[in-house]
Amino acid sequence: TIEFAKQCMDGGARRFVYVSSAHVYQPSESPINEEGALKPRSEYARQKLDAEEGLRELTRNYETDLVSLRLFSVLSLDGKPDTLGARISRALETNTPLVVPFAADCRDFLSPRIYADLISQIATKDLLGKSVVNVGSGKSISVEYAIRRLLKSIDAPDLVIEFDSKSSDTPQLVADNQLLRQILGKMEGELVFP
Repeated sequence: TIEFAKQCMDGGARRFVYVSSAHVYQPSESPINEEGALKPRSEYARQKLDAEEGLRELTRNYETDLVSLRLFSVLSLDGKPDTLGARISRALETNTPLVVPFAADCRDFLSPRIYADLISQIATKDLLGKSVVNVGSGKSISVEYAIRRLLKSIDAPDLVIEFDSKSSDTPQLVADNQLLRQILGKMEGELVFP
């Protein structure tokens, strides 16, 4: 990431947009703003935060604006093999039951399409002097509810799902998206999953 950013900046890039993760934040029972306490909970989250810090250091030597976009939860039926969406897809394809741990956890889900649209919009806007922007709907929905909505949106056949009602060590991960709304100005409708 750092080497790629350096090449872009050496080439005259005026802005570098880095897609980070909300998993860099410490768990919170309320929506998390950009000033939220940082406490990466996985190797992935540590790598994202390390990249943010490395990019901030790098941009001090360039006339390039840096913005780190901290995306909250993405849910779709495609994606990496270890994601919830990929597990749902496999269960649908093989007609096998799906066991969903921590179904009571609440997340701020958006689809990849909505995230792509938001990233494209943010890349061209005045960032109001900010270098970190939370990207999410600001709405808390349970993992169980998100799965049910996703399956309904694709008119999926009946799928046997076992929802575990226990909570994880991160029972809620939801964006405070006030800064996002200020940057984008009037947003068409609400940001909702799907």
